[in-house]
Amino acid sequence: MTSETVYKTQKQPLTTPVSKVARRLIVTGGVLLALTLSGVNIFSLIAPLLFISGVGFLLMWPANQMEADDEYSKWALLAAPGAVLVALGSIVFVLDLINHFEAFSYLWTLFPITFAAGLMHAHRYNPSHSVHENGRRVIKIFSIVGLAMAAIFELFVFNTFGPWWPLALVGYGLYLLFNRRNKQLDEDS
Repeated sequence: MTSETVYKTQKQPLTTPVSKVARRLIVTGGVLLALTLSGVNIFSLIAPLLFISGVGFLLMWPANQMEADDEYSKWALLAAPGAVLVALGSIVFVLDLINHFEAFSYLWTLFPITFAAGLMHAHRYNPSHSVHENGRRVIKIFSIVGLAMAAIFELFVFNTFGPWWPLALVGYGLYLLFNRRNKQLDEDS
């Protein structure tokens, strides 16, 4: 190595430029200031994600750390309640954003779905385990129940769908029509 090469490498900056850090601080401070002046409390907005979903992610940690060749650990079963807490924190966060807490009357059906998904995640390296078949069944049943309850509550109880529900009927009719055609095409071939 020549002395000229050493001299050139010594001239290179070793840290990130101050201007990038300064710009990020200014933008972050400006956004927080604008939100504070507009009356939005950031902490109360993200608290469900931090404290409810955060605990859920911590409970899911043992299942996420498992590898295919590892011995199964009972700690991995904490993924099921962890998934429920992640769903609860996310639901509370979104309902707080849109201010429609009435939707919790049918969103509770997501809890059995996420519990089953958490159990399936904990046993993901054992595809012959019965939790996969039963979990799919639970997810399918509670998805249908949740969608039916959402339609009933939003159409008839809360009247939040308003003029959009005829469009939803037309869309579902088109889905049934095309789904039927696809099945007929599969039977013909």
